[in-house]
Amino acid sequence: MGGGCLKRKANMAHAHRAGITALTLLLVMGQTALSGLVSASGDLSRQKPVEVRLQVEANYFRPAHLEMETGLLYKLVIENKTSETHRIVAPELTDRVFTRKIEVRDSQGRMMVLLEGQFRGLEQAPGARVEWWFVPVATGDGIAIFCDKPGHAEAGKKTLITIK
Repeated sequence: MGGGCLKRKANMAHAHRAGITALTLLLVMGQTALSGLVSASGDLSRQKPVEVRLQVEANYFRPAHLEMETGLLYKLVIENKTSETHRIVAPELTDRVFTRKIEVRDSQGRMMVLLEGQFRGLEQAPGARVEWWFVPVATGDGIAIFCDKPGHAEAGKKTLITIK
């Protein structure tokens, strides 16, 4: 009985080592596979922004669709080309990005206000320009930025965004 017990212990030790080796191999393979998914490197706070323009026109936003990518810094420049104030909101987008800052500029381009942190919407005066600096952190499709004045979004004052 003693010899059989020693043989079982040896087999168990061998199986244990094999299991640890297999687990280590899986962890290394998983880490290697995941490292290929991560595209960001270096100091992300020093990225040059990708500038994207959004114009608020009389009956629509231009462009009607934007594509963005997670991990990149964007400067979304929103220009109100109309003679009326618009309330610009993007509740789903604000949940999917890290907002670095928002600069509000007058019609001559002078900075009037600098906001930092999360926001839900803003009122934009005629001729005003808003620069929203953010990094998308979650993907999504059909994410709307729109004017929430009654009837404006339905009339075309909205842009749909895809984040990949």
